[in-house]
Parts: sequence; structure tokens; C-alpha cells
Amino acid sequence: MRRVPREGLNASIPGVDVQLIGAAETAPVRQVVLRPGRPPETCLFDGDEGPCAFHLGAFEDGTIVGVATFLPGVNELFTESEQFKLRGMAVLPEHRGRGLGSALILAALPMLQDAGCSVLWCSARVTAVPFYERHGFATIGEVYVVPITGPHIVMYRRLP
Repeated sequence: MRRVPREGLNASIPGVDVQLIGAAETAPVRQVVLRPGRPPETCLFDGDEGPCAFHLGAFEDGTIVGVATFLPGVNELFTESEQFKLRGMAVLPEHRGRGLGSALILAALPMLQDAGCSVLWCSARVTAVPFYERHGFATIGEVYVVPITGPHIVMYRRLP
């Protein structure tokens, strides 16, 4: 697995900048959206600091309002060896519906392709399935329950 190039990030929408960020910068948004009421340390995930992992932040007026993490992760549902997992995707509630999540995905795709990724997959909350489907993801397998966070399903998108 090649490291993700750190230059050439180019996927912003009017009023929103998407930038590479550090793992620790994801925690405040993750805590509000994915781990409400839980300690901050639960917002940093295994693999966040891996050499091929990268994190994107969506900023409005200089404030981080959305995050997504992409890291190598093999899922046995796929035969491809060059897999990345999307993890910790979150947009603050008051900023949803304006394309921030889309901007994060669109910024990541060329970076993933440059890294040699052939399959991007995630464990999606069932409520997020329509969002991922709009971005070319499909479901695979059955719905399962993640303790505390609820029903999820694996979704994936093959990359050229």
C-alpha cells in the first residue's frame, strides 16, 4: 500500500475548504456526532496514526465542521488487496445538508486512487445509506448492530 500523496488536494465548494488534518483534529467533531456524551479518548480510533492513514477536514470560516478518515483496512468480503476503510465520517448537525460530506468524499477519491486503492468500504450507519448510495457506494451483507451506536451495514465503492 502506497502512502497517500499530501499535495494536490482540490475539492472545495463555495465557502467550504477541505484540508488534510491530523488525527487529533477529528476528535471534537467525532465526539459531537459519533460519540455524544462519551469521553474524548473514545473518539480516536485504532489506525488513526498509521503511516498510510489520512484525515480530511471540512472548514467553514476557518472552523472545522466535518471530518472523514481513510485508512488501509482489509474486509474479507472483498478479494482486492488494496483496500481502504472510510471511518469516522461526521458533519456537525447544524452544518448538514450543504454538501460538506460530499466534499470530503470527492476530495478523498483522487488521493485514494493515487495510493493504489481499488476498494473503499465503510461500516455505515443504516441512516446514512442513502448518502453513500448517492456517491456510488453499494451495500453488501446483512445489517448488524454495533453496541452503543446501533444498526450498520457494510458499503463499498470500487475505484478505477
